[in-house]
Amino acid sequence: MIAADDAAAQPAGSGPPNMPSPVQPPAAAPAPQLSIIIVTHNSAGVIAACLRILYRSDSELALEIIVVDNHPDELVYLHLLPREQATVQKGGVLFRGMHYVCDVAIENNWFAKARSRGVWSIECWYDPNSSAHIWIRGDNKQFIRCDLRKSDSKYADHRSDEIFDLLEAYRQTPPAHKRAELESRVSLQEEVDEIVNSAMAERNEEPAPATKAEMIGRIRENRAAERLKERETAPVPEGVRIGPPGQKAETALDRSENYAGARSAQVIDMLKRLRPGQN
Repeated sequence: MIAADDAAAQPAGSGPPNMPSPVQPPAAAPAPQLSIIIVTHNSAGVIAACLRILYRSDSELALEIIVVDNHPDELVYLHLLPREQATVQKGGVLFRGMHYVCDVAIENNWFAKARSRGVWSIECWYDPNSSAHIWIRGDNKQFIRCDLRKSDSKYADHRSDEIFDLLEAYRQTPPAHKRAELESRVSLQEEVDEIVNSAMAERNEEPAPATKAEMIGRIRENRAAERLKERETAPVPEGVRIGPPGQKAETALDRSENYAGARSAQVIDMLKRLRPGQN
């Protein structure tokens, strides 16, 4: 009867005896007064700064912020790629013997600066299974893709390790070529030594040059010999030599008229023999 009395004492609709009261659901959040949708592409650093500014604002509006990343898988993929150092040169970003170009490098005149100021190193991310692209990071830590230069586009379908090994093989000289090059150097050196030795021997065979004292001491003798030679061969001008008194000087006209040749005396003797009695 005590149970019946307890049941009668409970108010109607209060539920079974000794049972906990049901849990009340939480109050529903107020509807957002402003929805902000941010569409991004691999720019986590910029989005984080934007979100901090929004949450620090003193606005009393109920905000709803939605961030949509177009390619989140690509960002994770790029962070997992291996990294190496590349070189910015006048022909492009040089990595493992291949040149890459991108819009950022062209807009900032990287290649012109490398030509005038010299090359510098830059960190890059690369895919070991493809040589078509490499990635660098800009000032805002955003990944920037660099493509193969047109002259190197033939390497795009190969692994970067294969291209690197191939270019290294091209740079190495085969042993046969090394031997031929060494032999040519040896023969060239032998030919040079032979020419030098021949020139030295000819120089030793030449007489020693006369000293200054010897050249000056023979000046008088040489002058006397030259004077004697000139005296024998030089013609005597007219009027220099005077004949004996009473002898008429023979002129050039007389000599030309009386001249009978070098054998005139012999000719005259022959004529006397042919015509005797004539003087």
